[in-house]
Amino acid sequence: MINKTIPLTIYIRAKNEEKRIGPVVKRAVLTGAEVIIIDDYSNDKTAEIVENNGGKIIKQKWLGRGRQKRVAEDAASNKWLLDIDSDELLSYELINEIKKIFEFGEPEPGIYSLKYIVIPPCPKGSIWNNANVDRRNKLYHKDIIRVPDHEAWDQFKVPNLIKIKKLKNPVYHYSFINLDQEVSKMNRASSDRANSSKIKSKPILIMRILFAFPFYFFKKYFKQKMFTGGFYGYICAIIIASNRWLKDVKMYEIHLMKKGINNINDEE
Repeated sequence: MINKTIPLTIYIRAKNEEKRIGPVVKRAVLTGAEVIIIDDYSNDKTAEIVENNGGKIIKQKWLGRGRQKRVAEDAASNKWLLDIDSDELLSYELINEIKKIFEFGEPEPGIYSLKYIVIPPCPKGSIWNNANVDRRNKLYHKDIIRVPDHEAWDQFKVPNLIKIKKLKNPVYHYSFINLDQEVSKMNRASSDRANSSKIKSKPILIMRILFAFPFYFFKKYFKQKMFTGGFYGYICAIIIASNRWLKDVKMYEIHLMKKGINNINDEE
């Protein structure tokens, strides 16, 4: 059975994702949308798997988080866009919900938020229906908003006058393969954000480094209910809180490095 096409482009960034990209593309294609993958010259079977499952490959050397998505926005055949990652699987219920939005053609320009539910690697088959549940503005019309043209930031800020609509059904986020990959991912993210954000003053950073970690942990473990993930949820909450704390540490290091450079220049 051939899906009815809808005026939507789903775009995905990828690099060496042969182990995960197949199901992601299959689900995306089920919506009837155009599916494009911005591929950072993968050297595995990513491109072959994408094309065999109905997606379109666009080769693009890595430009940064936001800029890579900009390439997708420009390449899309439609103005309605859905931004997902190569570890994000549309639920069947969400696929049907998206189809209904475009049931009678292209709706008025707007923005929809999607519900993100994490599926951790341990214990196998578990779904964190209540832990670290997030909402992200991912379905949007590019005439009213675009992803930031930025190396580190890839989430747009919604103008105050635009009302965000919410989709009920979830995206399943396989956010990490194991804890080693999660730590590496968090380390890269904290470095990117420390280097691209406005640097806080040294006194503020010192106070955060000394005292803020418990608050970062509290937000994840209690406010975002990661305690419902059991002991593994506790471990993951510490890793995520550490990512936020490391941003402060790396910003402080930037101050020290600048001082070191100035000292060298003074000696010269």
